[in-house]
Order: sequence, then C-alpha cells, then structure tokens
Amino acid sequence: MQEIVNFIKDNFDFNVFILFLITSYFLYMDSVDYKNKNLEKERKFSKFFAIFYVVISFILYLATKILPS
Repeated sequence: MQEIVNFIKDNFDFNVFILFLITSYFLYMDSVDYKNKNLEKERKFSKFFAIFYVVISFILYLATKILPS
C-alpha cells in the first residue's frame, strides 16, 4: 500500500491535476456538440468520462496532500 501512495505522490502533481481538469472540460464540450448532432451514445460516453476525470483528479490531488509520506 505504501508503494502505491508513494507512486501517487511522486507522479501526481498540480500540473497533472490541471491536465485532468482541461481534459474534462473538452470532454464536456464534446458532449454538448454530440447532443446538437443527436449522437446520444457518444454524448453519454463523453459526459460520463468528463465527470469521472474530475472526480479522479480531485481524489488523487487530495490524496497527495493528505496521505502521509
């Protein structure tokens, strides 16, 4: 378990957090575009992963700040 915590702390910094949020934004904007084109499956997929990326990025960012070294 400690190896996983150390890996997350070493590799997940603020830049990766920002990258996840930017990716989430683009996926969300794609879902809006898919809705306008009536592509329902693609819209659901993009929206799901946009929300998933936001949740994962916050969890990993908080884990790097809260978990002990």
